[in-house]
Parts: sequence; C-alpha cells; structure tokens
Amino acid sequence: MKNAHLIFSPGNDAGTIEVLINGDLTIQNIPDFQERIMGQVKNHNVIEVIVDEVTAIDLAFYQFLLSMKKTFELSAKQFKVLYNLPEDFEKLFENSGLKLNSND
Repeated sequence: MKNAHLIFSPGNDAGTIEVLINGDLTIQNIPDFQERIMGQVKNHNVIEVIVDEVTAIDLAFYQFLLSMKKTFELSAKQFKVLYNLPEDFEKLFENSGLKLNSND
C-alpha cells in the first residue's frame, strides 16, 4: 500500500474488530485494503472502521467503504465507520451523497 496504513485491533466487545485506516485513501490502495480487511474480519460480527489522519481521499474510496458496508450487512454483520476528516475532505464526503453510518 502506498502511503496508507491499516491496523487491526480487538474491539471493546466480544465479536468486534476495530480497523484503523489512515494515510492515502485512494483508488490505488483499495485492492490491498479489501484483501486485508476481508481476511481479518470473517470471524467477527461487528466491524468498526476508524478513518483518521487522512492525507488524501477520493470518491472511489468512499464507494469502497459503502460497498463493504452493504456486503457485511448482507452477511448479518454490523459495519460502522467513524471518521475524523479535514474540512475539505468532509465536504467531499457530504457532497457525494454516500451515507456510511449504521443509522443512515
């Protein structure tokens, strides 16, 4: 992965895994992210993705997160995204119309 990091840790509750994603969140890194995430989360019912310290992000990455959410929900798993983005990235997210939070 180019200038991007993916860190897995156990969540606070049983069956939960936290996935910290940061760095360059663009289309070039999606295949690596997808492979690593799918390999780590199969034994978990709740996946909490934390997006922080983002240096770049594009709409393809937002679509990737939305696709992951739909995939896990079809498997009766919870998929939550918590994000802390700079204002310009936040506006891109809001303007995209993609909704990732579990209550949307």
